[in-house]
Amino acid sequence: MFKRAIFHLFIKYAPVIDALVNFSIFYFGSIVIKTHFTGQAGVESNLIVLILAIIYSILWMFNSFGEGYYRFKRVGQLIDEFFIMLPITVKTYLELIAIYTLLGGIFWNDYTFFHRRFFIYSLISQSLFFLYYQYTLIRIYALLHNKGYNIKHLMIAGINENSLKISGLVTQNPMWGYSVAGYLDNDNENAVRHEVQELYCGGYEKIEPMYFEKKFDRLICCLPTKEYDETQKIIRICEKNNIDLHIVPDIFYFITSNSSVNNLEGIPIISLYEPPLAGLGGLMKRVMDFILSLIGLIILSPLFLLLSALVKFSSKGPVFYSQERVGLDNQPFMMYKFRSMYSDSEFQSGPKWADKNDPRCTKIGAFMRKTSLDELPQLVNVLKGDMSLVGPRPERPFFVQKFKEEIKDYMKRHRVKAGITGWAQVNGLRGSSTSLEQRIQYDLYYIENWSLIFDIKILFKTVMVVWNDKNAY
Repeated sequence: MFKRAIFHLFIKYAPVIDALVNFSIFYFGSIVIKTHFTGQAGVESNLIVLILAIIYSILWMFNSFGEGYYRFKRVGQLIDEFFIMLPITVKTYLELIAIYTLLGGIFWNDYTFFHRRFFIYSLISQSLFFLYYQYTLIRIYALLHNKGYNIKHLMIAGINENSLKISGLVTQNPMWGYSVAGYLDNDNENAVRHEVQELYCGGYEKIEPMYFEKKFDRLICCLPTKEYDETQKIIRICEKNNIDLHIVPDIFYFITSNSSVNNLEGIPIISLYEPPLAGLGGLMKRVMDFILSLIGLIILSPLFLLLSALVKFSSKGPVFYSQERVGLDNQPFMMYKFRSMYSDSEFQSGPKWADKNDPRCTKIGAFMRKTSLDELPQLVNVLKGDMSLVGPRPERPFFVQKFKEEIKDYMKRHRVKAGITGWAQVNGLRGSSTSLEQRIQYDLYYIENWSLIFDIKILFKTVMVVWNDKNAY
């Protein structure tokens, strides 16, 4: 009982507790930094630190609400939490510096507190200590959820693609503290068709009795538009019994984060397929691609020379291999790689994906494919603008024509530039042994949720996973 009370306390007052933690980290961290790195400690400076720590903690709390920090946390790794928290922290520091500049001019006649070294040390320490605190909480929450504390049981009305997608998200994100209690549908054949018979609880008439039997805490209604009358009945049942209800209309299956709602003389119009990287976002991504690819080519030039020599002496044929791929807006381009196979290896077999222990690979080629070193020449493609550092992996025209007929939404991948690495790859979905459909879903998630921070996160994760990728060959 005591554990449950503590858990509810942390959940209910999380913003306030986080503010107190941020206050403590800023206050004591600033004193330590001033004492040991700048030698400016004193009563007056400590008073300034106290005032700034209070302001910082309040600003951080408001900014975290504004950025949706306290919505459902889809956090499973430390790096995920870092990229959620870092922009909030940087924004708060910039706001604090602006306020300090104003207060310093009015009250203190002093602008030296936030000098360069202090700013860097303080920002790093604040981020790392708060990150450690949040990650500790995440592990505690996960442990308590596994023991059954504060779990909310969801009942899903309607068995279709939307409801299965929601169920999958709940299952994949135990940190949300939800579990799927079951499905309701008037057509029991839907349960058989979608293979959820073990969780099928009956028709919609079971909502009221099952709620009072405490079989579930919240109801999610995923009925299609054609069952509008049934949706109305479910709403009335929930209103009458004060049941917590969430509705997911089937139109939202088509709406993504890139969709927009416009108004045409009072008529709402939903645009489903607007370009995801138009305007300033696309320009920023291109600038980052150009700068990082240029730096990468310069720094890695000795490695390029070494690999070129190894490829040249390993077998007959050119050092580099170019192959037609399909990129942005379905336009073909020539993608560059270090040659990892014997020359004319597809002359008899025709186009096919590489397999594990593929006999077409040279010894050095197998090593390069395993470590992704064969992909390094694609930095030239990025510099030219054919590709991006991050994006869906490009495919050959032969396979594009094949997959676009077989896989739903496959061609949406070509609404952005192809990438050297991508969200699917850093999640282990690489190689012919992994599900192509699942890779497409990860690519679409990246396109719909793109941001510059997301790109940087994927680049960091690429470095972390490339040497341990069991699916690379």
